[in-house]
Amino acid sequence: MGRTFGIFITILWLVCMAALLQRDVVPYWQAQDPPEQQIPDGSFQVGVTNSAGRRVGTTWIRTIRMSEHVTVYSTTQLELREVSSLLPLAGENVS
Repeated sequence: MGRTFGIFITILWLVCMAALLQRDVVPYWQAQDPPEQQIPDGSFQVGVTNSAGRRVGTTWIRTIRMSEHVTVYSTTQLELREVSSLLPLAGENVS
């Protein structure tokens, strides 16, 4: 009983350590340098499209540059009729 329990705890610990490394360390190793180009100041409107090229929503972006930081505000509006087929619990489309 003691040996089996010890083996089980060791395997469980190794699985948890692997999950911790995957979640916290691997993304840090894979991170690349940030883009060197500056984010332009101003307000922008961007269309959101699906893989077929159909417009499913709109995003409005506003950037404000302060001394050393850039603050980005964004709002996204999705058309639920267009994305309802992507939702896992979507009902029938009503037109």
